[in-house]
Amino acid sequence: PGNTYTYETLLQLKETAPYDQFYFIVGADNLFSIENWKRPEAIFANCILLAAVRDNKSTDFLLEKCCELKDKFQADIRLLPFENTPISSTQIRERVSLGQSISDFVPEPVETYIHKNQFYLKDKFY
Repeated sequence: PGNTYTYETLLQLKETAPYDQFYFIVGADNLFSIENWKRPEAIFANCILLAAVRDNKSTDFLLEKCCELKDKFQADIRLLPFENTPISSTQIRERVSLGQSISDFVPEPVETYIHKNQFYLKDKFY
C-alpha cells in the first residue's frame, strides 16, 4: 500500500516470482539520473533495464553511459529504440491533473482506467 521506491517493487516481485526475469522500461534520459535513485544497486540486481531511446538521441553517448553503469553495478542494460512520439508520461499526468482530455495520447481502456482510479489528480499528483 502507498508509494514505494522502484527497488522495493522489484524486491517484492522477485519474492513473489523468484525464477522470473523482470524488465524495467525507462526513458534513456533516466540512465543519467538512476544512480541517484534509492538503492540503484538493488534495481540493477533485480531486473534487466530497457532504456527507450527517443528524441533522436545520439546512441554513442548513451552507449558510453550504459558501459559505465554496467561496470559500476554489473547491470544488464539494453537500449530499446522506438519511433519518436510527441507525448510524454509527464504531459499525460499534467493533462489529467488539469482536467484535460488524453484521448489522443492513450488507448481508450487506459484513459478509462486512469479516470476510474482517479490517478494524477492534483491532490494525488506524484
